[in-house]
Amino acid sequence: MAVVLFLVALPLYLLPAIIAGARNKTSGTAGVVLLNIFFGWTLIGWLAAFIWACTGRTVADDQRDERRHQETLKALQR
Repeated sequence: MAVVLFLVALPLYLLPAIIAGARNKTSGTAGVVLLNIFFGWTLIGWLAAFIWACTGRTVADDQRDERRHQETLKALQR
């Protein structure tokens, strides 16, 4: 029973770190992981890590903005 509880609790505890990694954040992923590991045991630390993981720019956001920037430059050069 304790093993099952551990296997359920661990992913929930590390959920902010998992989300940050899955979102492929541009920056801050290591900070989310460290905050989650060291202060996730407090509700405030876990919530802060969760919010940080769910917000911010991703690599896809940067690529999309770069594409739009290049398209704008090409349109202006015509």
